[in-house]
Amino acid sequence: MTAVASSSAALRPLIEALLSAARDDAARITARADQVSAQTLADARAQAAAIVDQARRDGETDAEAVLAAARSGARRAARETLLHVQRAAYDELHQRCRTAAAAVTADPGHARLRYRLGQTAWRVLGEDAVVREADGGGVIGEVAGRRLDLSMASFTDTALAELAWQLFGDDRAGVPEPAVIPGGRP
Repeated sequence: MTAVASSSAALRPLIEALLSAARDDAARITARADQVSAQTLADARAQAAAIVDQARRDGETDAEAVLAAARSGARRAARETLLHVQRAAYDELHQRCRTAAAAVTADPGHARLRYRLGQTAWRVLGEDAVVREADGGGVIGEVAGRRLDLSMASFTDTALAELAWQLFGDDRAGVPEPAVIPGGRP
């Protein structure tokens, strides 16, 4: 046997031991890498699930906000429609009442009513007041920057404003507040 062969045979157990230790180290490193890989994958899945859950909650919150805004818009639109309908009804009633009030001028008793309204204007404004017949019936009195409108149109407007105030309160859709008549109530 040669010296190389004998030293190779002598080193064989050492080489086997080193190879065995290297295999064991490789197996441990591979096992540890598998553990780290599995843990990293599990952590990534858990994080992905948390992100999906948060996105779902955020989506639900956003959907609730969008739904609330849509409901609010629908209530606003319904309210606007109601106010437009009320206003249209008021305008039509107003026109019909003014027409009916103006028809009073054809009544034989209108002259007496006009006289009494003129007397009221002079009593309120004083004897220096200028009292004239109003278009559509009634009278208008004026003196020194003061004016008293006792016309049929004014009575109609005041009566309708009072009616709207009683029926709708603050929901009058642009209907004016009742006028104050001196010595009377609004």
